[in-house]
Amino acid sequence: PHDLRNMVRPPSLVWLGVGGGLSALSAPLDDRVDRALRDGDPDVYPKVGDQLGEAGLHFGAPFALYVVARATGHADTAGFAVTLLRAQVANGIVTRSLKLIPRARPFQESATAWHGSFPSGHTSASFATATVIQRRFGWRAGLPAYVLASYVGLSRLHRNHFLSDVAFGAGVGIAAGLAVNQPSRRAVISPMLAPGAAG
Repeated sequence: PHDLRNMVRPPSLVWLGVGGGLSALSAPLDDRVDRALRDGDPDVYPKVGDQLGEAGLHFGAPFALYVVARATGHADTAGFAVTLLRAQVANGIVTRSLKLIPRARPFQESATAWHGSFPSGHTSASFATATVIQRRFGWRAGLPAYVLASYVGLSRLHRNHFLSDVAFGAGVGIAAGLAVNQPSRRAVISPMLAPGAAG
């Protein structure tokens, strides 16, 4: 619940707004981009992007990392894994809730609630992970993570999602990654004074 409340803090709200704005601006291009990609060579869009955005990977890899880190006594790594998992939970709740909007995918005539095209879940999951990585390790690790997340988003345009779905999915993912507090690695030293005691 704390992470979901943080989705309405200014940093997350900014990215939800950016994602919404990009989605609105790209919506008129949805059909044109879809037609262009349908006419293109499907081999240009490998299925690797689809697999890299799967929820099983974004939940399974941090969970496995957490188990290994706890077993080997690496508390910092375990904390990072928990942060990744919390970001995916917050992202998943927001993304799945928005899928109540029954927007048909490019290959469908109609859609049902929970199975809508908007927003792209693969994209939001990838950008949530990339944001947590960037916040934890800086831009040297964050930039490649964002490039990979962008690749996942682009791969979803091939017959699975509209451009506006991917744009808003990226915004939701970044917002979720910003909503989760990172474990502090700093030590804090302060004096303690009390009647008959000092430390």
